[in-house]
Amino acid sequence: MGKTALLQHCAARSTGMRVLHATGAPFEADLPFSALHQLARPLLHRLGDLPAQQADALRTVFAIDGSSRPVNRLAAYVATLSLLTTAAEDTPVLCLVDDAHWIDPASAEALLFTARRLLADRVAVVFAARDAPAFPAPGLPELPLTGLARDDAIRLAMRAGLDRRVAADLAAATAGNPLALTELPATLSEEHRNGWLPLREPLVLVERIETTVLAHARGCPTTPGVRSSPARSPRSPPRRCWSGS
Repeated sequence: MGKTALLQHCAARSTGMRVLHATGAPFEADLPFSALHQLARPLLHRLGDLPAQQADALRTVFAIDGSSRPVNRLAAYVATLSLLTTAAEDTPVLCLVDDAHWIDPASAEALLFTARRLLADRVAVVFAARDAPAFPAPGLPELPLTGLARDDAIRLAMRAGLDRRVAADLAAATAGNPLALTELPATLSEEHRNGWLPLREPLVLVERIETTVLAHARGCPTTPGVRSSPARSPRSPPRRCWSGS
């Protein structure tokens, strides 16, 4: 947990840069180039600045001209690189791709193709994804996200009004998972919150937390009364971020 917060941190520190966003969603995973369209849409007025074949390739994949021509994927990938680097000639560009494990394969290929070919260009691409399902990004620097350090985890848990000893126990039980540290305290009884009773081991994600985690995971609103498959435990594997620039 925490990959989205890191992308928000990147955006907050992007003074003087043009920030482009795309977020993967399960219901668009089968729509070719849907995530790329989300990211590149603010730049489509620059298509006229690209070589004709590249501009035509993006018009085709985005169905801008209503054409049913076959998609030249390589031309579309090269055009994506050209579009971003052309825009960066005016203002540096930061591309933030969240939930990259859910973006459609064509968009993933186009953006990874671009990220691996950025040299002196004023463009940065940051992907945030889970370990499962996988988002392979060979050749890009990788930052695995693990749980918070013990002292940081304790401070986060204490914000919810927990006794320090209870916060320390919760930090250890959740392996520093920030979502669990912010959500689980609300499920504890007063006796557990104040340390009068020991925490139950192992901690169980009750329905409220399970629903919250699933809503974060699936990118869809929480629906009261609907129970889904079991959520990941507070010891979920680390999330990861990749970047190219």
